[in-house]
Amino acid sequence: MQIRKFTITGILLLWLCVSGAQELNEEFFAKNPDAAGGIYYGYKYTAQKETAVPKGYKPTYISHYGRHGSRWHGSWDPYGYSIKYLKKANDLNMLTPYGTKLYTTIDRVVKNAKGRIGELTQKGIEEHRGIAQRMFQRYPEIFKGKNRHIEARSTQMPRCILSMSAFTQKLKDLNPKLDIYQTTNEQCDKIYLPSDGRTYSISHTHKVTSKEIDSVIRSFTKDIFPRIFKAEFNEELNKHSREYGRMLRTLFYTINIMQDTEGDVRVKDLFTPRQLMLAWEKVSKNRYATFSNCEEYGDGILYDGSIIIEDVLNDAEDMFSNGGRVAFLRFGHDVGVMAILDILKVEGKSVRTSFNDPKLKEKWVDFKIAPMATNIQWIFYKNRRDDVIVKVLHNEQECYLPIKSDIAPYYHWNDMKQYMQQRITEVRALPLVQKILAEKK
Repeated sequence: MQIRKFTITGILLLWLCVSGAQELNEEFFAKNPDAAGGIYYGYKYTAQKETAVPKGYKPTYISHYGRHGSRWHGSWDPYGYSIKYLKKANDLNMLTPYGTKLYTTIDRVVKNAKGRIGELTQKGIEEHRGIAQRMFQRYPEIFKGKNRHIEARSTQMPRCILSMSAFTQKLKDLNPKLDIYQTTNEQCDKIYLPSDGRTYSISHTHKVTSKEIDSVIRSFTKDIFPRIFKAEFNEELNKHSREYGRMLRTLFYTINIMQDTEGDVRVKDLFTPRQLMLAWEKVSKNRYATFSNCEEYGDGILYDGSIIIEDVLNDAEDMFSNGGRVAFLRFGHDVGVMAILDILKVEGKSVRTSFNDPKLKEKWVDFKIAPMATNIQWIFYKNRRDDVIVKVLHNEQECYLPIKSDIAPYYHWNDMKQYMQQRITEVRALPLVQKILAEKK
C-alpha cells in the first residue's frame, strides 16, 4: 500500500488534531449531552482553515454523497414502547411528580410522531440548505454562470428525496440559471443503499451488542425508577422488569432524537452525564459492529462501499471524457457514508479493529463519523494543461488518504483513481465478498 508523504504542514495538522481531541468522559457528556445520540446527533459545521490550492488549479467539478438530514425515528417502536408503560403507571396514579412531567412530555412527542415515522424534519431541511450554500460559496467557479448542469439522485426513501430537494433548491436560489436534473428509482437504491454486506454484519452482531445496551441501561433503573414511579409500584416493576427495562432503553432513543425534531420541550435530566456516557459507549459499539469496518464482520461493509465508490469513479471518468455537468449529487444514508470512509481508509475516520476492543471509543466515534446530514465531497481541480487533482472532504473538513502525494490533502486524480480501483479489486477478492457475489448470481 502506498503511504502518504508527510509535509511539515501535514504533521502540524495531525498534531493539532491529536492535541485538540476531547476525552469522551463524563465531563464531555455533561457539556455535550446531545452527542449521546450518536447517529441521531444533529449536523454541526465547524469552519476550518483550508489548505491552499496548488498554484494554477481551479475547482471544476464536485462529486458528492450525503446522508439525509435530521428526521423522526425510522420505526414506531421507540415511541410506542416509551409511552406504553409510562401510560400504564399514569393510569394507575403511580407516577411521581417528576414521572408525571416526563409522561406529559413523552406523550406529546409520541402524538407528534404519529404518521411521521422516518420523516425529514425542518431541521433536516436546514442542514442541507446550509451545506449547499457553503458549497456554492466555497466553489463559485463551479456554480456561477449559465449552462451549469447538475445531476442529483436519491434513494427512494422520502427523507432522502426531500433532502435532495432542499439541497438543490438552495443551489437554485443562489443561481436561478442552474440546470438541475433530479431523479430516484430502484437503481438508485441498489447503488446508494447497497445492503448485501450490511445484512450479513447485522445478522451476526446485532443481537450481541443489543444485549450489552440492554444490560447497561437496565443497570440505571435503581437510580432512575424511584424518580419516575411511586414506591407502591415496585412490585409491578419487579414482576415486569424486562418490559420496564426495555422502556428505559426506548426512552434513551426517544429523548436523544428530540434534538432532530421540533416543537417539543427537551428532556435533559432523566439520565446523568455518566449514564449518557455508558449508554453511548455501547450504542456506538453497536453501530461500529453492524455498520462499519470491524475485524469480525466488516468485509461485507467494504463490499457495500465498493459499489458506491465504483459509481463515483465511473461518473468522474465519464464527466472528464464527455463533460456535460459540473456536479453529481447523491443522497442516501449513514451506512453509505461509513462504507465509503472504510473502503477509502480515510485517516482518522476509519479503523479496523475488533468491535470488542476496549479502546474502541478512542478510535471510532459514531457522532463524529455519521451525524445527521453527514456527507462526503470529492472536489476536483484542473489547471490549463488539463491536469486534474482532487481533494476529499468529510463533513466539509479536509481528509487524508493512504495515497502518496506531494500536495496532500490534494491528490493527483490518476493516483486517486488507481487507488480506488485497487481497493475495489482487493475488496471483491475477499472470501466473504466472493460468497456474496456467488449468491447474487
